[in-house]
Amino acid sequence: MHLFQILLPLTDKAGQPFARKDFDRVKEELASRFEGVTAYLQAPAEGLWRQGAQSDSDEIVIFEVMTEEVDLADWLERRAALERRFRQDKVIIRYMPMALVQVDAMPSTSIRKSEYDSESEVLSVWFVASGKRYDYEGVPFEVYAAFRSAFAKGRFFNDWIRDRYPFRRSTDL
Repeated sequence: MHLFQILLPLTDKAGQPFARKDFDRVKEELASRFEGVTAYLQAPAEGLWRQGAQSDSDEIVIFEVMTEEVDLADWLERRAALERRFRQDKVIIRYMPMALVQVDAMPSTSIRKSEYDSESEVLSVWFVASGKRYDYEGVPFEVYAAFRSAFAKGRFFNDWIRDRYPFRRSTDL
């Protein structure tokens, strides 16, 4: 999973503010292309940069999207389009790898809860009877997703996870 951030100024190079509809358009475009978008529009951040001995600043808004794939050609096109639309020499788009922490309360008589770290593929399972946590390593996201949606979590666990993946008992509770 990757987090992409787009930093856009509130004003053009001449200091003229952009209309709210300009930012709403960006938000709608991102929402239609990705599964969701977070737009930080209400409390602009301040950007400060130096060029030689001079420094300059902008108030900016930030848009964030999460995606599994990194399509750099698409992002380069998007950046060029935003630079034209917002009359900027350079629009900053940055990305970084990230992992989602999944925490699930289990409607199960044998499993109290589970957590999944998609980056390390570790599934942590807390059992009702012992209260202990076990970490199962190398569990693909697809197996975790099926476990999460299974009607009988204990049965799915016994059939598809236990004895199939290496595990360690955690000392944390």
